[in-house]
Amino acid sequence: MKTENSKLLFELIHDYFMIYLPTQKCASIHTIRSYRMVWNQFLDYICRTLKINMKDITFDDIKYSVVSGYIDWLSTEKQCESSTCNHHLSAIKSFYLYASGIEPLTVKYLHELQNIPEKKLQKSNTVDFMSERAVKAILQQPNTATEKGIRDLFIMVLMYDTGARVGEIIQMKVNDIHTANGPYASLLGKGNKTRTVPLMSSTMKQFNRYMEVFHAGELHLSDEYLFYSTINGIRNPITDAAVRKIIRKHANAARVNCSEVPEYMYPHLWRHTRA
Repeated sequence: MKTENSKLLFELIHDYFMIYLPTQKCASIHTIRSYRMVWNQFLDYICRTLKINMKDITFDDIKYSVVSGYIDWLSTEKQCESSTCNHHLSAIKSFYLYASGIEPLTVKYLHELQNIPEKKLQKSNTVDFMSERAVKAILQQPNTATEKGIRDLFIMVLMYDTGARVGEIIQMKVNDIHTANGPYASLLGKGNKTRTVPLMSSTMKQFNRYMEVFHAGELHLSDEYLFYSTINGIRNPITDAAVRKIIRKHANAARVNCSEVPEYMYPHLWRHTRA
């Protein structure tokens, strides 16, 4: 019975991501990727917490206490913002809403998870944009004698110059940076709409330096992800969480000598500042 329950769970997860979201819900690639990352992390959390193999996870394992424990873990251990915790909870509930419409036996699980409350959004005394001094202080932090420093600086410079959302940045390919006839970037935004943004010469300087390290030997027409992480020899696009971590890291370092750096630093602040 446990094997059948587990099989049903993963069959529904497969159909949810491969059929329902892209073809029936017409969800954007950003939403699908985001929800998939949530479930990858959530299933990994279940394996560690319950000390079971992933193939043995069943609907019975994903109960109120486990899901609420996962959300609390995100908040306390991962120090995620309330909005991020609520996004993860929404992604889990969304799947159960789908599953309950396909397999009536899963309705009881949906009812249980619907009782998990969202995290109360915290009000913070944040500024809407950064001062020029704060921007310079943050951009001075990455150690460009290292590969990670070169990457971190280019990510922040590109976000500032383009005013791009973090979701747009992590989806960029190398060929989205156009170098001929006046450099510009192509960004795939909400509603799968593409917009173009001119790039400053200083940004292109960082781009060329970044390419030499992370895309050595590749043409500018490459379809590889611009920012990536390599796992088991396979390139995957850098995650939203990784970009946020990079920005917070350098903002915290800059704040030591520059009091104008906001206490609450988040990716969208680059967009506000550019605007």
